[in-house]
Parts: sequence; C-alpha cells; structure tokens
Amino acid sequence: MLFLCTFLKFVILCLGRILSYDLLKLLVFDLAKVNLKIGLEGEIEWKILSGYVSI
Repeated sequence: MLFLCTFLKFVILCLGRILSYDLLKLLVFDLAKVNLKIGLEGEIEWKILSGYVSI
C-alpha cells in the first residue's frame, strides 16, 4: 500500500512537469482526499476489530 502511494505520487510529479501546475494541485488534492478516506476507514475498522477481539 505504501509503495503504491509513493509510486502514484512519483507519477503525479512526473505528469506535473509535463502538464500545468494547476492540474498537479488538483491531482495531489484528490490523492490526499483518497488517502485520508482510506486511512480513516482503516482506522475505524481496526478499532472495531480490536474492540471485538478484546471483548
């Protein structure tokens, strides 16, 4: 997962040099939102699972 995120950031940075800076900002912002969503959902799932296991 970490490798995939790093790879995506690298690809976006490469595209950003070719494309406009505004588009790069939009892509990075969207990627950040996706990462945040995955992180929050993963954390909530982990809390539910760990709570279930401890009970």
